[in-house]
Amino acid sequence: MTSRDRVINTLLHQSYHPIPTMLAISPHVRQGREAACAGLDVQFQNDVDFLDYRHFPFETSRDHRDSWGCVWSCRDGAWACLEKTQFSDPLDIEGCRVPQPKIDENLIQHVNDLCENNKRFVVVRSAISPLRRLKALLGTDVAFEMIRKKPKELMNFLVRLHGYYLKQLDAWLQTDVDAVCFEDDWADERGLKTSYARWNEIFAPLYHDYCTRVRRSDKFVYFSSKGNFEEIIPNLIHMGVDAIRFECGAVDWSVLTQRYAGRIAFHAVLEEKTLLEETESDLSQKILSYRSFFENQGGLIAECRMPMEVSMRKIAFAMNNWRRRMPQPE
Repeated sequence: MTSRDRVINTLLHQSYHPIPTMLAISPHVRQGREAACAGLDVQFQNDVDFLDYRHFPFETSRDHRDSWGCVWSCRDGAWACLEKTQFSDPLDIEGCRVPQPKIDENLIQHVNDLCENNKRFVVVRSAISPLRRLKALLGTDVAFEMIRKKPKELMNFLVRLHGYYLKQLDAWLQTDVDAVCFEDDWADERGLKTSYARWNEIFAPLYHDYCTRVRRSDKFVYFSSKGNFEEIIPNLIHMGVDAIRFECGAVDWSVLTQRYAGRIAFHAVLEEKTLLEETESDLSQKILSYRSFFENQGGLIAECRMPMEVSMRKIAFAMNNWRRRMPQPE
């Protein structure tokens, strides 16, 4: 059975040992540690490949102005928008010029080449992020204020933004990837950053349209967000999302499994902060605690993000705890 088969069966809520895993090592982290990272690649071969096209075609050596006019900066291998409203009046967003998506036949062929003969499950991380685009254009505070007030100018712009994203999505659906991932910045550790009513009224229909198109193309749907977005998981299940990708420490695992196990799969990300701060003993206890909620249930995929400062030993220790058999009660 290939990694791809095991991941697909996991998304269908079958239980496997070892559970599918992914060790995420960014190009920034690999610099200067190529040999050690190569050893980890061999020891912990990924079951999932994430193809990251959220910031295509940005360069990593300098700040970049995208086709919308928003400026992004790369720091420590991660892109962040230098948020500054482009409008003297936020309502002017209605007339914002919507560019053409930068996905052409060459990019589609490149993605298909990566998928060809690939035994891993391939997910494309798309740039389809309505809230992130609003924040880039308006700034965070103004974006959330506009969502709260819901002026017609915002709604008219979102119709055009949705059309732009549908063109992107149609291009990804021409590829041979197994899944498309939508992600956005909807939550923090306290929960949703906007009201559930506004999220459900304004944005849920957009995501529902995306999910419907993906599933009609016989591909899986991923949804990824930081923070605790448990409040919208029932909506995501209704839309047809197959897997949610979340940070381990941001959610209550007992709530997740009690309410949603068997209805949606969980792609759990062990945060860099946890790897840096926890002792090996505490790290082992934490990972086994997470896994205990899924004993014999299936539906769990584990991802470990490797920070620059962590030792290779601790990375290997964490990965082995995700993959080893659970202790059996005496």
